[in-house]
Amino acid sequence: MSFNPEREGKLEENLILACDNQTSEFYKLTGYGAMMDLDIIAVDGKEVNFKENPFETVYFDNTNPTSESKRVIRVKNSSPILVPFHWSIYKQKNAQKISLENEDTHYRVEPAQGKIQGG
Repeated sequence: MSFNPEREGKLEENLILACDNQTSEFYKLTGYGAMMDLDIIAVDGKEVNFKENPFETVYFDNTNPTSESKRVIRVKNSSPILVPFHWSIYKQKNAQKISLENEDTHYRVEPAQGKIQGG
């Protein structure tokens, strides 16, 4: 059985574990459903207000093939749970099927993976 909440808040599910020796055990599973709420709050140290500043705030300027460009994006996790993450960069932005073999190695995101604390 897996916990797959369809709404927010504390959730309980009754479970009957039946064994092949004709015995049963009754359990109550309790979990917490939370809505993901990640926000970009700053780019390069400047606060972002997407109502006043459109999403282009986080775009990179055009560069030459041998040059480097760096942006620092600060993300806030407003949900009450820890969120594990990993970044992947793909050659086609609207690919129907995404696989790790299609990753483009000309770009780098650091940290590549980790966890964002809740709240």
